[in-house]
Amino acid sequence: MKNGLVYLRPTQLAYVHVVGPYDQSIPEAWDKLLGWIDKNGLNSPVGRGYGLARDNPARVVAEKCRYDACIQLMPAFEEKAMREIFNYFQ
Repeated sequence: MKNGLVYLRPTQLAYVHVVGPYDQSIPEAWDKLLGWIDKNGLNSPVGRGYGLARDNPARVVAEKCRYDACIQLMPAFEEKAMREIFNYFQ
């Protein structure tokens, strides 16, 4: 695998943050985020998706590992996401 930096233009993201073992938290985060997208009929304007594993499980106990599932907000649903996504996951 090649290491390096890739420049990504600044963009608005909607994300779900989940804590726990990665084998459980990764699918849980994506299920929640994609469920919100499906519920709101926003499949067509979805941009890129990103997953961010914040911790090294060799150094952090599995129950405290943090994972974020993110999607790029497209203009068609940026306002809707800003209004609803926080309340949806509470």
